[in-house]
Formats: sequence, structure tokens, C-alpha cells
Amino acid sequence: MRSLTQFRGVYCSGIFIPSPATVTALSLLFEKVHLPNNIEIVKEFSKKYEIQVRRKHIDEISVKPIGHDEDPFGDLNERQMKTAHNYLRGASQFIHSYRPLFPDVFETRLSPKSERRSKLIKKGLPGELNTYEVSFSKSLTLTGGDEETFPRLLSTGYIPVVANIHSSPFKQSSLDKFTAKQLAALLAMKSVEMLLPPTKGADPEIILEARQRLSDHLPPFWSSMLKLSVQMKQSIRECRSVDEVLREGQETVDTVVLWTEPQI
Repeated sequence: MRSLTQFRGVYCSGIFIPSPATVTALSLLFEKVHLPNNIEIVKEFSKKYEIQVRRKHIDEISVKPIGHDEDPFGDLNERQMKTAHNYLRGASQFIHSYRPLFPDVFETRLSPKSERRSKLIKKGLPGELNTYEVSFSKSLTLTGGDEETFPRLLSTGYIPVVANIHSSPFKQSSLDKFTAKQLAALLAMKSVEMLLPPTKGADPEIILEARQRLSDHLPPFWSSMLKLSVQMKQSIRECRSVDEVLREGQETVDTVVLWTEPQI
């Protein structure tokens, strides 16, 4: 391995990253992580999974097609539509919570925009200031039918990274032949997530500092993962799905990877 720059990832699960541990692991391991803005990912997720929102008051979601009148979620039932909207809420919250990591770590074509709105609450007396309520209207731009971006990124050296939350919505044929780098990325993610509390997030500034401190240690770490991927490639010959490969990767990490306390 010549440098960390060889390791750039495509997060196949889209723009919704619910696990803070996954955010941290992706940030520490990869120089860049591309987040696809394909709306089909949202739809496929909504057909298979649900997202529960515990907050009493949640932001309203409005989906507006650009250039045509057809609702891209029109073929979803009520439950699936609710999940799709919660997915988009999670994506918006993620992007704005981790804003300092864009574009140095995460790159996307989502085109997030924030529109500032002010509403007068109380008019001040003579010599006093008025009181305003300030809110931000967030919007994300997604694309549909984009089947070129993923192959193009792979052709330039990006590695597909499949998360535990759900399998990749991309064509199975593109993931049938796992490369050494793909398996190494899977093992690396599993290994780092093993050390991180799954429910506790890290501030973006801390993540960026940790990236800097660990940069010299990443080449030998990736070298070890590549060597281990050779062993894993033998064990996944009978796997018939991405989920089975994920489970095999977890088993490999649990039984083979040994850790000492990191000095960060």
C-alpha cells in the first residue's frame, strides 16, 4: 500500500447513517466517503425497514419533484411513506450535525441548502430592540434513475462500504465478486466499530483531530486488513447474500482481530 489516499469509500446505504460509531469509523478509516443521493436507495429502504421517531415534535417533510409533477414516492404505501420521510429527516439531521466533516471527509451531491427565516415575536418599546424567532428551512436535492455514478466511482478506485443497517440497493451483480479492498474495508469497519460505543457520538472537531493523529498508523493497519481479507475470501465462498458476508466479517473480527488500547 502506498498511501491512505488509495482508500476512498462509497457508503452504499445512502445518506442515512444512524450509528455514531459508523460515522466515526468511516471518518477515521477513509480519506473520503461518498454519500450517494439516489432516491431509489430511500425507496428500497422504506420497503424493507421502519424508522421510529421518538420526538413529540418533528419537522414536516415536503417532497417537491423538479421538472415534472410525478411524486417519486407515489408508489409507496402509508407506512413506507412515513419511513421514507423519517429517512430524509435523519439524513438532514446527519448532514447538519456533522457539517464540519463536509467536504473534507464526506462528499455528496445532495446540495443541502439552509434558508434563514425570521418572525417578529415582540415589538420593542421606544429605545428597545424587537424580539424575533429565527428558524432555518433545510432542503436536500436527490436524483432518480442515476445508474452511472456508482460504476464511475468504482472505476476510479472507490470501495463499496456496506453497513449493517441494510444491504446495498445497487445491483447484486456489482457486489458478487468481492475484491481484497472491499473485504479489507469490511474488516476495518468491523474492527474499529468494536472499540466505539454504538450510541455515543463524537464531535466533528474531535474526529478531525483523531484523523490527523492516526494518519501515520493507517497504512500498516490497512496492510493487515488486506492480508486478513485473503483468509476471509476463502470463508465466504458459500455465502449467498451480502448479509451472510457481513456476518462472516463480524465472525472473522471477533475471532481473529486482537486489539490493544489505542493511544489517541
